[in-house]
Formats: sequence, C-alpha cells, structure tokens
Amino acid sequence: MILVNALRRAAETLGPENIDAAAVRDYLATTDMPMESQGWGNDWKYTGDVNSFAYTVKLVQYNSDQDKWLPVEGYPEWQRPPTLGG
Repeated sequence: MILVNALRRAAETLGPENIDAAAVRDYLATTDMPMESQGWGNDWKYTGDVNSFAYTVKLVQYNSDQDKWLPVEGYPEWQRPPTLGG
C-alpha cells in the first residue's frame, strides 16, 4: 500500500513516463498515510528516526471454526516489535 501510494502521487505529479528511482525515493520519503483511524496501529509517515512505516504489529491467528482472524490472547492489541526497540 505504501509503494502504491508513492507511485500514484509521483505519477499524478510527474507523469508516469517520468518516474525513476530518485522519484520513488522522494515520494516514499514524503509518505503520510492516516492509517491508525482505519484500524492499523499507527499512521504511516516517514519521520526519519524510525526506518519503518508500519512500526507496530498485531498478533493474530486464524480460527477455522469461525472462518476469521482473531487476536492472540495475552498480547497487547498493537505493539512494537523487539527489533524496533522501545
């Protein structure tokens, strides 16, 4: 979703024929997607101090009896993975 968003913004501004690696990098760096309100753990925005957009995780497991994904009990709803510290 992040890459598609960056490519869409680049194409709208530069035109699809003018997208190159530098443009992709620049548009990824200006990503600001309000995802927390859509049920994700945080908004997806490049801040420069965290080398990740979606820096929270939610542990889920598939329940075949209910045919849906359910949160794993005993874990916070959203948390930072150990590799991102904090």
